[in-house]
Amino acid sequence: MTVPVLTKRYDDALTYARQLHRDQIRKGAKTPYVSHLMSVSAMVLEMGGDEDAAIAGLLHDAVEDQDATFRSIEARYGHAVREIVELCTDSTERPKADWLRRKVMYLHRLEQTVAEPARYAGYLRVALADKLHNARSTRADIWNDGDDRVFDLFKGAGADRAQRRARTLAYYSDVVRILGPVGLPSPGFRWYREELTRVVAEIGGGPDTSFTLLP
Repeated sequence: MTVPVLTKRYDDALTYARQLHRDQIRKGAKTPYVSHLMSVSAMVLEMGGDEDAAIAGLLHDAVEDQDATFRSIEARYGHAVREIVELCTDSTERPKADWLRRKVMYLHRLEQTVAEPARYAGYLRVALADKLHNARSTRADIWNDGDDRVFDLFKGAGADRAQRRARTLAYYSDVVRILGPVGLPSPGFRWYREELTRVVAEIGGGPDTSFTLLP
């Protein structure tokens, strides 16, 4: 596996991501949001991703959550980074579109890209890293709280905690199912995919459950 070279482009993207998300805080643990972006980017590199994918890991929420645009990202970092960020973006609307519609559309988009893993390898690495870090954070909140109150934070997912929990677990479970057959030539990708499967099972979902957002 070729070791990716990180250039000044990556340094610039790290600074840019920190500036964009400066005032954003993670749900639950209340940590600076940039911790999530750095974790995603690190996992992308550990999965054999190149510099474009690692930069996209830093910027995957820049359009959805902040004031960046796809055009500005392409101008600054190139088309490959823009494409990954665009695929990762649930919504560009303000306020955001309905949670259920956004997540179902995302899952269908993920299904389309896994059919061409070589073509979308960068995106698949970012998507896996993003979902794994989010699932780990949810697991940590459940452990720290001693119950499932963390699902109250996903207000758009349902009318009450039970519905929010069911839909969130369905979403994670569908991601696990869709990524299951992906065969990227990277031991890191396979390991992180198995880790996502384990973590999602630990919080109550998984590929063998009845949870699903898809018909």
